[in-house]
Amino acid sequence: MEELQAYRISNKQVSEFALYVVWDEENEQLVAANIVSTNKQGVESLWASYTTNSKRNISVKYGEYYWEAVTLDNAKKGGVKLARTMNELNVRAYTFNFEHPACGDPRKGEKWEYFYVLATEQENMLPMFIQRLDMAIVWPVLPEWGEYMYAAGIDQGLVKPLSMRGPGYANGVCVTKNTAAWQAIIEAGMVGGHLK
Repeated sequence: MEELQAYRISNKQVSEFALYVVWDEENEQLVAANIVSTNKQGVESLWASYTTNSKRNISVKYGEYYWEAVTLDNAKKGGVKLARTMNELNVRAYTFNFEHPACGDPRKGEKWEYFYVLATEQENMLPMFIQRLDMAIVWPVLPEWGEYMYAAGIDQGLVKPLSMRGPGYANGVCVTKNTAAWQAIIEAGMVGGHLK
């Protein structure tokens, strides 16, 4: 059995263990995390730091032999939190999943010039990517264009992988909403016969 690594998410007041953490290095943004704790108030403190409007409140520590740390911006007025107790396992603990609002509908994230796509091992990320891209830019995008658009987006620096630690998600990307750049990719794909 594979041993789980420990990750910590901290603010100035508390530090809690996380089962998985996803962050965007370029935008210095915490994207998603799953925290298991017996300290409900501690996790609520992390949530308050995550959704407040100040900068660089959250720190993630990780590492196999020593702690490496990264300091991240928060979600600034938003986020999705799923919370539940673990009473059915006879454990007095809480599990909290945090997700950045840019993981949701890209049309609602006007304050961000990007959106996130996260996929578990059981999910195919390409259909999610192309569906969200279609919502984010003004140009229509067909589902069968997924592979080409994803590869071209990576080549042009519009699709960038996220840093992921732990078993929560298998794949995740940050996608820039640059409409002109995506238009150029669509035009080049049509001229080159890659898109029909």
